[in-house]
Amino acid sequence: MSIGQKIKTILTVALLSVSALSYAQRSNCYWVRFADKSGSPYSVKRPWEYLSLRAIERRAKYGIKVDSTDLPVNPAYVDTLRSCGFVVLHTSRWINGATIMPTANADFVRLRRNKFVESVECTLDRQFVVEHSDWDRIRKYPDYPVPDANNGYGNAYDQIKMLGGDWLHRQGFTGEGVRIAVIDGGFFNVDGVRAYSHVWNGGRLIDVVDLMPGRPDVFNGNPHGGQVLSVMAGVDDGRFVGTAPDASYMLLRSEDDRYEAPVEMDNFIAALEIADSAGVDVITASLGYSSFDDGVNGIDIDKLDGAHYRISIAEGMAVKKGIFVVNSVGNKGATAWRTITVPSDAKGVMTVGAVGRAGARAPFSSYGPTADGRFAPLVCALGRRTAVLNHRGEPSYNSGTSLAAPLVAGLSACLLQAFSSLSPAQLTDAIISTASKASSPDDEVGYGVADFHAAYLYIQKKYFGANK
Repeated sequence: MSIGQKIKTILTVALLSVSALSYAQRSNCYWVRFADKSGSPYSVKRPWEYLSLRAIERRAKYGIKVDSTDLPVNPAYVDTLRSCGFVVLHTSRWINGATIMPTANADFVRLRRNKFVESVECTLDRQFVVEHSDWDRIRKYPDYPVPDANNGYGNAYDQIKMLGGDWLHRQGFTGEGVRIAVIDGGFFNVDGVRAYSHVWNGGRLIDVVDLMPGRPDVFNGNPHGGQVLSVMAGVDDGRFVGTAPDASYMLLRSEDDRYEAPVEMDNFIAALEIADSAGVDVITASLGYSSFDDGVNGIDIDKLDGAHYRISIAEGMAVKKGIFVVNSVGNKGATAWRTITVPSDAKGVMTVGAVGRAGARAPFSSYGPTADGRFAPLVCALGRRTAVLNHRGEPSYNSGTSLAAPLVAGLSACLLQAFSSLSPAQLTDAIISTASKASSPDDEVGYGVADFHAAYLYIQKKYFGANK
């Protein structure tokens, strides 16, 4: 059986009727906020009905109680939306709402008359959409020389050495047993690249989920997520090694590269909740939003406090559920916007900026702080000419905070392998307390370049005693 066939046997796809799917490809999208969860058939006393055993165990490990935010939305509300002529794309239990698309028979008046409907807002207005072209499968990458190094890391050596990751790997900590969810905009040709065969053949692909209506194949389209994945999972002996090659992975596409619209933020929320339900330990996301094609629903810099935008609230909620969440801060540093993007204002999240090989902030890396004065980024990693694998599985280079974030996420997974009871707050404490500017953080690089060797020793001493 081919790698692609193996993946397709566990591919998760939203099931819509042919007619609804056809309509979806040209329909607007809406967010419906529910007023309550009254009459729900679900109970906090029966979490196994909507959470995996692993998700329940994670909550128990950290003393997190299953509460009303864990309850799925009331299925009767969902049925009513459908009876009003809408396709329900996905729901959010944390924010208590649903993303819907109208069919030809949609009745908005009837929809709004329901007492459980608190609000309805358009999140994808196709009259304003700027349709970007899809990724071209035959795009050519420039060839880069591969270092003839005996360290086995090839092009990836500098970025792993900078963070002390090579030391962790030598101790045998390569992410084994840790589950990482990658939320991105597409994983082009990842199912056809030999550098990931150890993941597929080792049974370490947890699931593949596409949140895009009418685009049920995450292995087509944009290659951005594939490059993010390569930084963690890729292995090409002697030429490239990722930061967590032995971790397990869940791939979720929330971004549609054909346009920029608020609906993508709701897709992101759905991806967070799916990853939580599946029991992941780490979520890494290299997505951020500041403006949209409609020119109306832009982000307000003064509201980047983690409490205003539902995408940021949801990402902070993932941390509260015991997940270590990593998010890039964005590439707005050299633009008029300059600052971070949502959801990197989320509370409790490990936000990551980019530096060059000399350790100085990359010009494009967004500045902090958040609107409520928190450092963002918290730490930095190599994001200028970062080594990646391209869509053909060949060593290449790219730049962006998008690639700095998974470097940190992968090595964080290695620390979780070493110290499995470590909470997100404890892991964050260790990483920021041992970074290069821990004693003098600033709004450009936060606490500085992360040092996972030092973080390991810090954890060993502070949380487990010197004999760990």
